Amino acid sequence: MADKKSLTVFDCSVIELPKITMRQGNITPVEGMKNLPFEVKRVFYSYDIPGGESRGAHAHKECHQFLIAASGAFEVLLDDGVNKRTVLLNRPFFGLHVPPGIWASEQGFSSGSLCLVLASLGYEAEDYIRDYEDYLLYKNKMILPSDFKIEKYGLTSRFVSEEDAEFIVKLRTDPILSRYLHTIDNDVDKQKLWIRDYKEREKKGEDYYFIFFKDNQPVGLNRIYSIHDTTFTTGSWLFDPKAPYECSIAASIMIRELAFEKMGFELEDGYDGVHVDNKQVYKFNKLIGLKETRRYTSENGEFICMQLTKEDFEKNKKKLLKYIGF
Repeated sequence: MADKKSLTVFDCSVIELPKITMRQGNITPVEGMKNLPFEVKRVFYSYDIPGGESRGAHAHKECHQFLIAASGAFEVLLDDGVNKRTVLLNRPFFGLHVPPGIWASEQGFSSGSLCLVLASLGYEAEDYIRDYEDYLLYKNKMILPSDFKIEKYGLTSRFVSEEDAEFIVKLRTDPILSRYLHTIDNDVDKQKLWIRDYKEREKKGEDYYFIFFKDNQPVGLNRIYSIHDTTFTTGSWLFDPKAPYECSIAASIMIRELAFEKMGFELEDGYDGVHVDNKQVYKFNKLIGLKETRRYTSENGEFICMQLTKEDFEKNKKKLLKYIGF
């Protein structure tokens, strides 16, 4: 099957089930991997649904579902972020396969309807996407709006703008903070020009550069870039030395929560590497769950490439939050 994020409403299929006709009544058997394209791990059903009521309105990241109108009739509204499709279910020997990555809701229930659902996974709350905006981010159909903000862990963050050029130059030209980054000119006007170019990439969803505030004062920077279907890279992680140490850790967590939990990426790929002498960042990367994948040498020295899975991030996030008091 195609990547879950690339599935469309046209990958949802109506499947006719076996119907055994008998004088005493009809029987329809359902077997996973025989009648359905997945093994069944969970079965549930909805009933006593008021006429005209709607249900569902969510998507799954991994779970396949098969919906049957075991009694009565209802419509299933399917949405992949671009296309929409409506399927009527009104016969108990037909069902609709909804693969992962499709937003689905049920509506127009007739009186006495019974909606039977066969699922490929047991109940896992983290598999659900219940907010439509989050779903669009997961599908990478929505580009973050220009006024996007995050407020969490005592920090506020937004995208950088030209008014932040002086602060950026201050951090990026600090000889200690920037010794492992590529150098920039100590020129605010040049930085403003760079930000104008960056804003075009931001509009396309290719690059997101964040500035962080503590008590309305700028304290640091972080960035998501090299954005692909399932992977991203973080960088430009710089914080004012006068800022509380918790700020840089919180920002690092916030940026990855956005990437993994909101935008639905599966892997952080630090392909450009951490300088082997940048021991502080290397140590923190290991604490948050990044694992070394390879090393390479350039004219600037030796670099360590690292990767982070969503699972490893979630596993290590809790202890880091506890460490900074959350």
